Amino acid sequence: MDPLAIPEVLLRIFKALADANRLRILGLLSQSAHTGEQLAALLGLGAPTVSHHLARLKHAGLISASTESYYSVYRLEPDSLESVARQLTSPETLARLAAEADKQAYDRMQGSAEPRSISKRSRHYRSRRKS
Repeated sequence: MDPLAIPEVLLRIFKALADANRLRILGLLSQSAHTGEQLAALLGLGAPTVSHHLARLKHAGLISASTESYYSVYRLEPDSLESVARQLTSPETLARLAAEADKQAYDRMQGSAEPRSISKRSRHYRSRRKS
């Protein structure tokens, strides 16, 4: 594994959080455990849709499921959220996130003739704002 690569767990978690319904599910699970059927009713979504969202959240390690009677009961994994926050704000992780940036790109752009895409847009925007 490339030591400068963005940690896969961060990518998986942010992809899981990039959906409004999944955030709503996490909000509900932060209050109490729920079955998939309960979550579907609370959110006004179909059971298959909720099942899909729960699978993504579980794959990211943000929730856990246990079987009770005939139902799977889902719970928030608060330790996972805290771990992500610690990992994301660590200087090592932040350095890795920036490692692939082309730090000379701006200097090369300044060395070219006129950065047309920036200057033309700027002039156009300023002239429209004054009108």
